[in-house]
Amino acid sequence: MKKFLALMLLVVAAFAFAQTVNWAFLQEPISLNIWDYLGPNATVWTGYVLSPRYPGLYSYSDVRFDWVPSLAADLPEIVQEGDLWVYTVKLRTDAVWSDGTQFTADDVVWTLNTVRKLITDYGLGGNWASYIDKDYFVKAEKVDDFTVKAYFTQPSLAKANFGALMVPILQKKYWEPKIEEAFKTGNPLQTIYNYDTSDEPILGAFAFKRWEKGAFIEIEARDDYYDKGSVLTLYKNGAVKIENPNTGFVWTGYGEAAGEKELELVTGPYVENIVYRMYLNRSAAITALINGDVSFIFNSLGLQKGEEDQLAKIANVKIIKNSVNGFRYMCFNMRRFPMNIKEFRQAIAALVDREFLTSRVLGGQAFPHEKISNEHKRIQTGNSCSGRS
Repeated sequence: MKKFLALMLLVVAAFAFAQTVNWAFLQEPISLNIWDYLGPNATVWTGYVLSPRYPGLYSYSDVRFDWVPSLAADLPEIVQEGDLWVYTVKLRTDAVWSDGTQFTADDVVWTLNTVRKLITDYGLGGNWASYIDKDYFVKAEKVDDFTVKAYFTQPSLAKANFGALMVPILQKKYWEPKIEEAFKTGNPLQTIYNYDTSDEPILGAFAFKRWEKGAFIEIEARDDYYDKGSVLTLYKNGAVKIENPNTGFVWTGYGEAAGEKELELVTGPYVENIVYRMYLNRSAAITALINGDVSFIFNSLGLQKGEEDQLAKIANVKIIKNSVNGFRYMCFNMRRFPMNIKEFRQAIAALVDREFLTSRVLGGQAFPHEKISNEHKRIQTGNSCSGRS
């Protein structure tokens, strides 16, 4: 899935250990059905609520984005068997669904094979098709209750490590009868998208509590969340250690867990409830932040210069800016006249005052292309009109 940049705001004060925190949304999620969200109705607002509920076998470490186990117990063992490449994955034994059911290989195998079937036979698309590429992922098999084999036509970081092995895992007991029921209808995918999933068991830290349309969504922390209290330690030598003293789970990878530490984080949740409150516009959300009605504003597009200047003057508000890992740009459409004439483009380039445009018109929120930093150069590809975000 694409990662969305967010400029995050919070009130620095009493909210740190509150029982309930209120966060502001600028748009209401479309659906809380994971099939619909990762299918035709993927929005950042739905993702904010749903993504933390559905861990995969592997995930990214905080800050450094190392590829680390989540529901898996270790990195996969990879061998070639005939024409196929087999990834053997050991699973954690301490993960429990929110209905108290033990997480096992049955859930993993069912999820992977069902997603592939829906893609192949019924045209399931969206981000599901990005996770499971039917031309690479062949099938999953259960070895025992806590061991899975995933078969691929070839080894691939994109298709295996960052694809099928990161797909959100769903509970077989809950979803299998619903999917079988949907197969008997005239439109299986739409039937699946329309299921009410308010009672769905999840593996993530916060379970659904209630949704008042147009007003708020409330979620509540799980006391039995499998990763609660887990300590993530990043070492400057590149090693990663994950240790949960509550369950006894320990994993170390990418070198010896020794030497100077780069980061140490303890997993929550640290609050009992989170309420996502809906606001009609940015001004209303910012006013709520200033008044202390919310402690955080989700905003995938960041702040406008005037908004940032306004909030910088508020004593009890702190602005936190995340590192930029993408960019926006403007370029010529070189397929259309007169932009297809090289000399015409050069003339425009010579006439544009880049310093004035970026510093005055855009308020310092952009920079001239010739001053592009080495960091931005590394993420730019192709000609001057190429890039990624």
